[in-house]
Amino acid sequence: MVFDEITFSTRPSNEVDSVAVRALGLLAANTGSKAPSSSFKSLADHPELTKLLTQRLYLASFSADRQNVMSAIKEMQIAEASVSDIISILVPAAARKLGQDWINDTASFGAVTIGCARLQACVHHLERNFAERPLKDRAHETNCLVVVPQGAQHTLGAVVLAAELRQAGPHAQLALDVSPEKMARLVNDEHFDVVMISAALGQNIETLRALVSAARRKDDRSKVIIGGSLISSEKNLKKATLSDDVTSDWHTAVNLGTSGLQNAEAKP
Repeated sequence: MVFDEITFSTRPSNEVDSVAVRALGLLAANTGSKAPSSSFKSLADHPELTKLLTQRLYLASFSADRQNVMSAIKEMQIAEASVSDIISILVPAAARKLGQDWINDTASFGAVTIGCARLQACVHHLERNFAERPLKDRAHETNCLVVVPQGAQHTLGAVVLAAELRQAGPHAQLALDVSPEKMARLVNDEHFDVVMISAALGQNIETLRALVSAARRKDDRSKVIIGGSLISSEKNLKKATLSDDVTSDWHTAVNLGTSGLQNAEAKP
């Protein structure tokens, strides 16, 4: 069955409730008590729990009740899932399931778009109300620009990336619907150690090359990285776009930007 945009979900609410109960029950088992314990550290150590919580968030994003996603987030916080884990593990995993539904023709493009928008709103909510940037005592904090090209349909991946960067320590600015002209203005107004361009499947290569060129107009020290789902289907993307690197690992991108900063400072 394909969900339409009006009848947004055919999943019964008791299925959502059942997943929530199972997830919380599993967490209690993992922590060895009836209530969540401070010994619970990371979802990365609990794959079965991660799977259940992902399913909870995924089902909530399809719910006819738009508040169901926020309810799911609250349950996860009560269960002591960290803000970082929700943003970097659960939201992307739920988004991938939404995308797979569209590929499998079990959900309409409109339904998937609404589901992703709800997940994106959750990331903003968590960042605004709960996330804390780590305290850093260093002379230079890596300054990152996360870019979504003009006309891109979905922005959730870039929103999650920017949130992950902020959680880890670097300063991250998110720019949406960016044309080459807008890119030039951004880099002229502020220096960025690394510019990360999110490229989805189907993204025009010439547009990416124009964005890379615009990002370098002011300062060649800035490293320009292409990431996103396009890199899995396009060979020689680095050469085609003239970017410094092609990767979906933000650690690699930040390290490249940091090395560029250090090399520039070492010059007399």
